Amino acid sequence: MKISISLICMFVGIITILSCDSSTSSNDNNKSNATVTGNLILPLAAPGKNYAVLVDNDFNGDNGQIKLVTGTCGSGTNVNYSITNVPAGTFYIYAAVFVLSDGSSGPQSGDYVGIYGGTLTNLPNQPNASVPSSGTVTFNITLDKMP
Repeated sequence: MKISISLICMFVGIITILSCDSSTSSNDNNKSNATVTGNLILPLAAPGKNYAVLVDNDFNGDNGQIKLVTGTCGSGTNVNYSITNVPAGTFYIYAAVFVLSDGSSGPQSGDYVGIYGGTLTNLPNQPNASVPSSGTVTFNITLDKMP
């Protein structure tokens, strides 16, 4: 399976993400009040493993992101996430579960990664998650095991 350079770059920003407090989101001073929710659909359960979900304008979380939430996976293959106070716009939403790595160097082989509306080998060409100026919107993300 060939993974694109863009996919690797999009997770570079996760290097610093896990230093954030668990279950927190960044940029909470935004005035908009939409909530982004969804399920991370994992290939296998990853109880006790850390996850990160990013709302971003590009695939480079290292240059900043719109919003971020981190947490710990429970039992099962579905992980619920919720990100509050997301500004209106159209974004990429991507996620990682650090199954084998600690996340300090981004996802590694064996970790789970995914992006809304795409796959490891078929990334969206442009942001595809439309967030309204208020209310709640749901984006489920299917994650794959990183080879």
